[in-house]
Amino acid sequence: MMDEEKTTFIRTTLNNSLENLKQIGIPINTLSKVKLVFSNNQIDYHTGSLNEELLVYAITNNTNIANDDDAIQKKLDILVRDAKMVALCLAYLSHFDKGTDKERLLANEWRRMEREITLHELNEMQTYYNG
Repeated sequence: MMDEEKTTFIRTTLNNSLENLKQIGIPINTLSKVKLVFSNNQIDYHTGSLNEELLVYAITNNTNIANDDDAIQKKLDILVRDAKMVALCLAYLSHFDKGTDKERLLANEWRRMEREITLHELNEMQTYYNG
């Protein structure tokens, strides 16, 4: 596969993943509003905002889902899968191509967010061990 074909494939995958995240009610247009933490193939919540957003989305769109842990878990599974795919696409896109200004901004914001979260986790671990 030529670099151009790879870049096209990566952009298509990136757009599909962003669309999937939008479908479950997560606004990706302003990434700093979405706090993601990746650890042990699970998603954790930073200040609870993402959890609240998912629950509000689930309840307002279907009142039967409010007490349905399976339905909420399905949304979380989609979120974890596609958020990881977005991170991978952004990393590979810069490898094959400089990317557009918008893509570079998205990649920078994503990395900044991941750094903030990592620092937050390190501080929590340090507090726990020094307890």
